Amino acid sequence: EYISLLGVEVNSSDYLFRSLTFCKNANVYKVRRDNRPLSYTRAREIVLHAFGEIGLDKSKFGIHSLRSGGATAAAAAGINDRLFKKHGRWRSEKAKDGYVRESIQEKLFVTQNLGI
Repeated sequence: EYISLLGVEVNSSDYLFRSLTFCKNANVYKVRRDNRPLSYTRAREIVLHAFGEIGLDKSKFGIHSLRSGGATAAAAAGINDRLFKKHGRWRSEKAKDGYVRESIQEKLFVTQNLGI
């Protein structure tokens, strides 16, 4: 639905999350049409505002919480490392792996299979 409202094709190389402009008369933000990426600062403001709106403690979250959650979900779903490394724009395995959080069951799997 978002892609449709944005007016881009699914296979387009345009940014999905674009720069915003504030319309004072309507008191709303609108997506700019000039294919510039949404800035880190604006994305952070939006995410923290949304978390606050649903009653979460904003001081416990940030944009990296979403990156970590996405990387963890991709790893848990068995997505090929190369694909989700590329999707997350990590240049190294070490950088990507720093965002993946293993469950206690996954951590214990190694120990349980050592035969000790």
